[in-house]
Amino acid sequence: ENKSIIGQFYLGYCYENGIGIEKNEKRAVCWYKKANNNDNTTAKLYLANCYRLGKGVKKDEIKAFKYYKILAKHGIGVEKNERRAFELFKKSAGQGYIDGIFRLGYCYDKGVGTSIDKVKAFELYERAAKKGNLGAQNNLGHLYEKGEGIEKNFKEAIRWYEKAADNG
Repeated sequence: ENKSIIGQFYLGYCYENGIGIEKNEKRAVCWYKKANNNDNTTAKLYLANCYRLGKGVKKDEIKAFKYYKILAKHGIGVEKNERRAFELFKKSAGQGYIDGIFRLGYCYDKGVGTSIDKVKAFELYERAAKKGNLGAQNNLGHLYEKGEGIEKNFKEAIRWYEKAADNG
């Protein structure tokens, strides 16, 4: 009840399966809905299954489909396409979205959908980090620490790690 999203989901799971508590599929659905309302992706999947199978609710394939569609939009249950992700992050970064800039930097850093380019990763992380992106600040610190894409500089690494810690 105190908005522990994971707790809400697991309580629903326990009710659905009778784990440590009397099995009650209706209560399970109630808890899945609470977790879903707090944006728990796994709860969406379990709700979709409940509606599809009629567990704890009246069988409703249209509602099930609605949840499955939301999950698919978030990449759950669809084939991973790193090249497509790279292209979308590139487009997002080109439009100035800070998270897109960070994620494009990550693609270059780790070779997701493109070849590894630590210099480009550094440049993108730096742009996003200066605009307050926590992940970029942390990853920029890592590149400085390892000397990847930029000359090794422990002082700068610590500065960016501290900035990330202060913001996170």
